[in-house]
Amino acid sequence: MVHEAAVEEVAEEPKPKTVKFRDLELELPTDLPGTVAFDWAEIEDGKKDVSPVMNLIKSIVGRDQFNRIYEKVGDDGLGMEETLEAISKLSEEIFASYGTSLGESQASADS
Repeated sequence: MVHEAAVEEVAEEPKPKTVKFRDLELELPTDLPGTVAFDWAEIEDGKKDVSPVMNLIKSIVGRDQFNRIYEKVGDDGLGMEETLEAISKLSEEIFASYGTSLGESQASADS
């Protein structure tokens, strides 16, 4: 009986989400962290720089994985335009894994 309960509990545990950034596999949290709401608000306020998107990605993947993204950009010798395109694609893939996009809130995606 105890064994069955443990197997059931493991079966119900959600699998970690992953996305790739230029052959670098990134593990995402099961749910979007609450700090994303603050980063999202900066984007919605119409800031014209990339820092809100970078902060948003860092909030989701964590500092260590964000540093690996940074290093990958340098190792691959990406220019500014290529980096912005790759980061844009990464943010789209991250939000797609949660069933939403930067243009809509998680609440509306669940509706």
